[in-house]
Amino acid sequence: MTINLAAALSFSIVISGACGPYALASSAPEHIQNLQGCFRVSYRFVEDGKHDFEVKDLLEWITLKNQPGSYLIQHYGVGAGEVREHFSETWSLLPDGRWRQEVNPSPVGPSRYTCISEVRMGQLHCSSRGAAKPIRDQSRNYDLLNRVSTIQISPNGWVQDETNDKVTKDGKVVATEVGWVEYRRTADDSPCDEAKKAHPSE
Repeated sequence: MTINLAAALSFSIVISGACGPYALASSAPEHIQNLQGCFRVSYRFVEDGKHDFEVKDLLEWITLKNQPGSYLIQHYGVGAGEVREHFSETWSLLPDGRWRQEVNPSPVGPSRYTCISEVRMGQLHCSSRGAAKPIRDQSRNYDLLNRVSTIQISPNGWVQDETNDKVTKDGKVVATEVGWVEYRRTADDSPCDEAKKAHPSE
């Protein structure tokens, strides 16, 4: 199945060799710094054979910006001569030492879900009940997503493993899925040059 950039981004909702460290934010923790750059992104969600979804090797440019008390991670889809705003994440350190990751459709949009977890050797693990259902499921007959996510971040990129229960407002589980999202850092930023010029990290 062929999916254009706009359609693929609407369905989804995380350094080696020539890639050196980014000049931004030497103050940012390592797991935050590793989220920025140019990535090949693949999504695979398996449910029941009928509603499974897979898309491979989308190109994303991801920027990192310091904000008061937090870091803004902005995702941009790149392809077919277009640079499209995808979604954003806001990361903040809590007083108890855990991290809060808030995922939004845009920098000013409502939160899709929040993940609160310690970061242990680059890994976060959390449950997010009552999350908004993804755009790829807007026509499906359920209301909320109960998410369990594990994110493993390294200098080469990161993976996100998800187990999602699809539930109605009265709490009935109508389906469940397992998802795997992989961000693989490109050898350098050149595939994302257009996006990098338009949207540099700060």
